[in-house]
Amino acid sequence: MKYLLSLLIILNMGFTQDANDVEEVVEDIIEAGIDSAIEDEQVKEENQEKNNLFSDEFTFREDVTIDSGEVSESNMRIVGGNLIIYGTVNGVATLLGGDAYLKGGGILNGQIITIGGNVYREPNSTVNGKIIENNLKEGLIYRETDKEDAIQGTTEFGLDRKSDRSRQSWIHPKRPTIQYNRNEGFVLTPFNERWDRHSKSNFRLNWSAGVRWRKGFAPDYIGRTTFEKSFFENQNLILYASLFKEARTDDAYRIPQDENGWASFLARQDFYDRWDEQGWETGIGLNIFKNIRIKGRFISAEQDTLPIWNMYSVFEKKRSLRPNLTMVPMSSNYNELTFMARTPNYSPLQTGLAIYLQSEHIQSDGDTASVFKMDYGKATQRNLALLVFNWEFSEGLVFRSRLMIGSGDDSMPSHRLFSVGGIGSVAAQGYKVQQGNQMAQVNLALFLTPRFTDGDWLISFFADGGRAWEGKKWDSGWISDNPKLGISSAGIGIGHGDYDDDHDWMINIAKPLDHDGPYETTIRFNYSF
Repeated sequence: MKYLLSLLIILNMGFTQDANDVEEVVEDIIEAGIDSAIEDEQVKEENQEKNNLFSDEFTFREDVTIDSGEVSESNMRIVGGNLIIYGTVNGVATLLGGDAYLKGGGILNGQIITIGGNVYREPNSTVNGKIIENNLKEGLIYRETDKEDAIQGTTEFGLDRKSDRSRQSWIHPKRPTIQYNRNEGFVLTPFNERWDRHSKSNFRLNWSAGVRWRKGFAPDYIGRTTFEKSFFENQNLILYASLFKEARTDDAYRIPQDENGWASFLARQDFYDRWDEQGWETGIGLNIFKNIRIKGRFISAEQDTLPIWNMYSVFEKKRSLRPNLTMVPMSSNYNELTFMARTPNYSPLQTGLAIYLQSEHIQSDGDTASVFKMDYGKATQRNLALLVFNWEFSEGLVFRSRLMIGSGDDSMPSHRLFSVGGIGSVAAQGYKVQQGNQMAQVNLALFLTPRFTDGDWLISFFADGGRAWEGKKWDSGWISDNPKLGISSAGIGIGHGDYDDDHDWMINIAKPLDHDGPYETTIRFNYSF
């Protein structure tokens, strides 16, 4: 068409202009045609390059987003970045070291392949294609999800939420609204407030206030007020100061506080030993890489015994309550350094590692040094190390392990001694059957999760062992030389669970291994550790 138009122009000019003019025009048109042909060829090449790019895209360390209404026909290769899908993906997306997010309204007609990442799917998203996960974050596992699996929900696309514990403030822990135990009675904490202009201010005021009622005692008011100052753009450095009056315990690792309250109310069993503290503390907190926390604090407090009261229970009304630890009222100063770390996406049913290290120096009545001028040569030292390792070595099969080591000076106060035995420690053994200033404990468990049982059933096989003793210092050789002095047990658990951090319930049956003791049956609403 272009050349036909040129010919018509030439013919028209031939009737109006002389031969020389026509000749010049012809030359110009020929040159223009050649240039046009060259340009056309260049455009074709450019379009071909664009088409090739469109059909095989490569992205390095950047996120790729498919917006709502957008249709991607590309074969995408993404290294070190994430894929967020609001629209439609018809091609093959391969991710190395990144996660894919299939948002509500997003459609997958093609294929997603992750190497070292997860695929997270929101409700109202559609999978008509296939998902292949070579997951390194959850362990060396491989899983496939097609349209049928996606509709039936037989395969989970990652965790929708993390543990509630991980969301709690580590500077000012949120107190449960209702508590019930043999020391404080009924505890109501209706106020758990945080003021920081909706996280827009680097100043924060936290305060908790409540009251506890015990039979025969007037209401006793408790609470904590904390003022925090954050630094740097990510607010990962925190200075704080607190005033408090509250109960304290070293037994929180055994059983969650809410489960202990239900055990107290229903079965007249309280698995915490507590003492009362009121005073002040100041400290510093540091967040590193989101998964590492370091906390140092100085505490000055008045400590006293919390008495036992004859609490009401729905069942086992005649069960004898354990005695609480007893102590002489004292003034105590202690400095504490805590290190906490865990791998990303850590949870009970995913591959991951969690580490907790704590070192305290304690000075009590008789030592006139202030909390800021402590004589560490004379102060009593108490150290605790806790390590939890979970390994999903095959889809739905999770090996869990916990190691605890405690060591303290022989002058450690009686209410701060280590102990083993009982729930959350060594099953089927007497509660705190062994105590001392040195301690070692190990817990092992193999979990068959709903992914493996093809239903909602959760099955575990577990073994526990430990030893607490009095000694000048912690010595692993002492344990190996005296293996019969430790306690151990093994058992099986059967329960109902789901894919997230929590399970509904589990019945555990355990038996001592070190002596011919009876079987112990417990009902748990949380994991053993």
